[in-house]
Amino acid sequence: MKTAIVTAAGSGSRFGSKKQFERLNGKIVLDYSVEFFKEMGFNVIVTVPQEDIEFVKKRYNFAKIVKGSNERFYSVYNGLELIDEGIVLIHDAARPIIVKEKILELLNVVYKKKAAILAIKCTDTLKFVENNYIKFTINRDFVYCAQTPQAFDVKMLKKAYKMALKDKLTFSDEASLWEHYISSVDIVEGYRYNIKITTRQDLKLASCILNDFVL
Repeated sequence: MKTAIVTAAGSGSRFGSKKQFERLNGKIVLDYSVEFFKEMGFNVIVTVPQEDIEFVKKRYNFAKIVKGSNERFYSVYNGLELIDEGIVLIHDAARPIIVKEKILELLNVVYKKKAAILAIKCTDTLKFVENNYIKFTINRDFVYCAQTPQAFDVKMLKKAYKMALKDKLTFSDEASLWEHYISSVDIVEGYRYNIKITTRQDLKLASCILNDFVL
């Protein structure tokens, strides 16, 4: 069994509104990931703010909708509570540009290795900054930028979550949770246009990419 948890519980404080419900080329941002995973045969779980549950239930009657949290860690946990086995892919609703070939590649690795994420090698020069001053330059040869989906064996991920909750720890993504409690995580080379919509400029960029994008 394969399940996709689409995280869409953000309040949009930095964006200025709930970006998952913003219009993007004739759809809302959330449509892209939810419809994509449905078409690929995944069971779909969507985490959303409490006040948006009914709207999202009506929009996607094939999906399971759960209350999310301002913290991704707890949103994903709420989604995991609905599944017991198989493989789970966790994806940010704010990343609407998904490529089937990359998902298939990710699945191939996670079935063998139990944990894998999409990530791209950093090409920028990285600076460690403190109080607005550069302290040192980071060697980018060993730096990757994590993307989503992130994919895991369900039973093992839930085990890691239970240990984290017992220890009263939270993690910024599932890969760091897995690294802490289970083992290393495999990297599948991602793609540059798998952008995360964080600002209004990102929304415009996503629109431009989608206008000229062939899946």
